[in-house]
Amino acid sequence: MPPTEPASTSPNSEPIEMTVESAVEVECLEQYEHQLGRFKDERDRIQKKTFTKWVNKHLSKANSRVENLFEDLRDGFHLLTLLEALSGERLPRENGYTRFHRIQNVQYCLDFLRNKNVKVVNIRAEDIVEGNAKLTLGLIWTIILNFQVSQIRWTQDSSGNFPTQ
Repeated sequence: MPPTEPASTSPNSEPIEMTVESAVEVECLEQYEHQLGRFKDERDRIQKKTFTKWVNKHLSKANSRVENLFEDLRDGFHLLTLLEALSGERLPRENGYTRFHRIQNVQYCLDFLRNKNVKVVNIRAEDIVEGNAKLTLGLIWTIILNFQVSQIRWTQDSSGNFPTQ
């Protein structure tokens, strides 16, 4: 029988025998979870940096740019400008700085995307206005997929050049 450490108690106050093997498993699991958390943080940092560069590339057409993706998109102005640069269309906007104006501007963006048959799922204007990092990245990824991919398709259709397999 493997050696055991002193018994601890469970929430029910029942003794729990901890073997050396189970202690090692717990330690390995904790290390794995810690490393996984670090990978997720690194992925988020890289996505933010990459998406910020992509957004700024298109905002430069309108002499605009963002420094902090999560903060600078909260008012909806940069999102509207981005969609205008990508689509060539003019979008309505509220000229004010209250929470109402910010929500309305982001809502104009979401409505525009939905009218273009872009699937915007589980993202509310309030989420972007509140600076929700995960949903902001999700929204930008959705925009990239729909506008960048549609540009590639349009270029292929126009030139008649399609990738060979």
